[in-house]
Amino acid sequence: MNIEKIVTELEDEELLDSRQAETLHLYYSQTYISLHNELRLLLWLASGMLVSGMGLLIKDDIPEWFISSILAGSIVACFVVAQL
Repeated sequence: MNIEKIVTELEDEELLDSRQAETLHLYYSQTYISLHNELRLLLWLASGMLVSGMGLLIKDDIPEWFISSILAGSIVACFVVAQL
């Protein structure tokens, strides 16, 4: 979905003033909207929730340093996947 194309169509249909359309074109030309960033954020959240849930379920049987190392490893994995 190209936002600039939608703004142009709205301007052509006279639903937007030219000043409003210019402001929207300027705003959306400077913003960085990417599905990659949103998926990376979801990966971070899912990884943190998984490790936290595992830590809560088995915290009595596993030492704290091991859970911390799993958390650090999952964060490093997120960085590696995000760079691909």
